[in-house]
This record gives sequence, structure tokens and C-alpha cells, in this order.
Amino acid sequence: MPNDIKGYLLNAHTFLEDKKSNLWISSNNGLFKVSKNKLLRYSKDKKIQVNYFRYNTEHGLLNNEFNGATPSANILEDGDFVFPSMEGFVFFRPDKTKSNFPTSNQIFVERAEIDNKLTHFKNKLSVNSDYKFLIIFIDIPYYYDDLENIYLQAKVENSKNSNWEFVNKDRRYFINKLPPGKYNLLVRFITSEEGNFVYKKIAIEIEPKFYETVLFQVFIVLLGIGSILLFIKHRTNFLNNQLKATTNNLTTVQDRLKNEEEYQHKLVESISHDIATPVRFINILAQQLHEANDPQAQKKYFEGIYNSSKQLYNFTSSLKSYIDLYKENYSIAEKEYELYDLIQEKVLLFHSIAERNGTVIENNCSKNIMVKIHRDIVGVIIHNIIDNAVKHTVRGEIVISAKFQNHEVEIEIKDNGIGMSVQQMDYYSRILQHTTPNEELELKNYGLGLQMVIKLIKKINSKISFLKNSPKGTLVKIHLKKTE
Repeated sequence: MPNDIKGYLLNAHTFLEDKKSNLWISSNNGLFKVSKNKLLRYSKDKKIQVNYFRYNTEHGLLNNEFNGATPSANILEDGDFVFPSMEGFVFFRPDKTKSNFPTSNQIFVERAEIDNKLTHFKNKLSVNSDYKFLIIFIDIPYYYDDLENIYLQAKVENSKNSNWEFVNKDRRYFINKLPPGKYNLLVRFITSEEGNFVYKKIAIEIEPKFYETVLFQVFIVLLGIGSILLFIKHRTNFLNNQLKATTNNLTTVQDRLKNEEEYQHKLVESISHDIATPVRFINILAQQLHEANDPQAQKKYFEGIYNSSKQLYNFTSSLKSYIDLYKENYSIAEKEYELYDLIQEKVLLFHSIAERNGTVIENNCSKNIMVKIHRDIVGVIIHNIIDNAVKHTVRGEIVISAKFQNHEVEIEIKDNGIGMSVQQMDYYSRILQHTTPNEELELKNYGLGLQMVIKLIKKINSKISFLKNSPKGTLVKIHLKKTE
């Protein structure tokens, strides 16, 4: 025999059968009535719904607890049933004891509470998708609070949890958060002793926000596809233009991009080109030292060889630092230092080579300018700019100055040498316009130094410009961003 809803029949005492084949069962919590035929059907098919009707104090009993003493029940000659309870004997006539059920039109589902706000509806309830909680009220006028006898249940179709749930005495059904969509609230209850359910259906629509609608989602998908196609088109056009310009102007560059081995060869060529200056100078000084007999001249040549060797060492060190800066997560900012001292180190490094060419290098930088950008990065930049100026200036001067301007440090390095060509300036201007930080730079015969400078300038989020100096030569302006 199946249990009742609340498990009171676990403490059943005895049962009597009336003339209509109903069993009356006493327990510690009420008197139960059930069809014997339905129990027999249940014994053969466990899917059969067995409904009990429980009588308690709300139906006229003085006490819900019956006595299990002997005799625990009896049928009198006049047909009355008698059960002993804790408040005395209970007498009743089974055929005259009614089991009251509501009719199908006595239950109303027309009220709801959405986020503490009461609303009324008829057959359909619309709710915004941003609601927090939803309560459906099931109203049954003129009917007692004990709903267990009518097996009042509810569920939401098409939801994750679509199982039947019993409705509590407060007749409120809580609906968990639902995604946007259309659902059906089903309410069922028993209207007779036969146990047949009557159903009520309420349409519930969780109205989506505009960004939750299928139309918007389709639009986003189409927009994404369109953006990808547009990007591919623009990217293809850009690459085609780049390829066309490369093919027209630099056939060797096109070959290098197709062949990694040739790229490495070009890299070695460029490095060799930049190393040639100090090596050539060392070679000249060594020859002059070999031919010189004057000790003072020999000392001068020794100093030149020493300084040139030091320049060569610093160049290779700066090349390694440049590579390391892009392989490791270097911090751009560091402890404050004087810009003058850093520039003076570079001036002393190139002094001998410049002097050999009859060129003077002046450091007019103010000693009170402090910089926080990583010293190695700024050092590599200034080293390569001065190196380029020394190479192209003979019997001239190179002037370095610095000042604060618009919350930036502006460094000027100008010379009166042969100056950069229009092609070179145009080339480096195009490189500066590239926005992709890892984009591979073209290797031209202009030397690796300035290409290193441009990459480092981008790394520290600063600016550099190459201008014509008046009346001749090159003016390089470096704008260092303020770093906290």
C-alpha cells in the first residue's frame, strides 16, 4: 500500500470497509479514506495514482490522534463506524460522511508577485527577463487551507525542472529564474473521490531584452561574419598593396620574406655593416701606430684603439640588450637617473672616432633633467643615433640637447653632416606608422641601428622624428613619455 503525502499512514492502527468498498483507516494523525479497488489496481501497476482523503479537526474531529487499543475499531448494528481516539469514541455513518472537493471553476490563477510587486493577469503572464523572483498565487475561495486532499500540484513546462511539485498551504507557487522564452504553467488538482485530475494551463512569457532576442543574436552573428569578411578584404588589399610596392621597389626584400635563410643572411649583412665603422677605425689606428715612432703619437693611437674597441664592445652589448628586451618582460620604468650622465657616457664613447673625422660632439643637456624610463633602453636609442651622426659627419659638429616640453622630455641630436636622404626619411616614417608591435621590419642597407631605435621607441610608447637640419645635416627629435 502506498504512503500518503505526509507519511501519516506509517502510524496506522486499523481499517474498516464500508458498503461502497472504501477503506477507513485510523492513525496517529487523522482518519483516512481510500478506495479498496484503487489499492488493488495499484498492487498490479505501481504507476496508478492512489489518493487518500484525510479527515482531521477541520472536518469536525475533536482530536487527530486515534487510539490503537483493542478493539481499535468496530461496525455497529445500525451501520455506524466507531473508532476510539484520545478524546473519546468517534461515531459516524460512512455513507453520510462527505468528502468535499472544489469544482474546476472554483480555482483561479490570476495573480502573481514579481519582485514584490503584485500584478493581475488573465490566461497569460508576461514578465521581463531581468526579474529576480516570481510567485504565482493559486486562489480557491470557500475552501479550507488543508490542500493535501485535493493533491494540488504545479509545474512549468519546457523548463529545466518540469516535475510536478505540491503547492503549500499558502497556495503560492515559486518559479525559479527562467531564461527568455515561452512556457506553460500547469496546475492540477482532484475534484472527486475517483481521483481524476483537472488541469489549468497558464501561458508565461519571459520577455527578452533586445540583446537577448533571436533577431539581435542573428544580427550579431551576421555582423561578426561581415566584420571578418571586411577585415579579410581590407587585409587582403593591404597585403596586395604591400606586395606590389615591395615587388616594384625591393625585389630582394620579396625574396627574403619568402626564404628565412635569406632573411638571416640580410640580418648578418646589416650587423656587419654597423660593426664595420669601429673595426675600420681600429685598423687605421693600428697601421698608424705601427708606423709611428713618437711616444705621444703612439699613446694617442693606443687611446683611439681602446675607445674604438670599447665602442665595438658596447655595440654588440646593445644588440644583445635589444634582443633581450623583446624576449623578456622588461619593466619600462625604473629608478630615476640623470639624463646628462647617460648622454655624456655616449659622447665619451664616440669622442675618438669623431675627433678622427674632425668632428666635435657637444653635450648641452641640462643636468637637472631626471628620467625614469629604463636606462638600457634609452642608452641603446641614444647610442645608435650618435653612431649614425658620427658616421655621416666629417669636419663638423654634433650637438645634443634636452628640455622639458608638454610634460615630456625632448632630446635633440643634430649634425651638419651629409644628412639623411629623402628615401631614408620616407622609409623610417613608414616604419613608425606600423601599429603591430611584433611586425617584422624590413632590412635595408640603411643599417640595423635606426631600425632598433624605432622598435625601442615603440616599446616605451614614445616618439621620434627625422628632419632636415639647416643649412645641412640631420635633426633627430626624441620625445620621451613621462613614466610613473
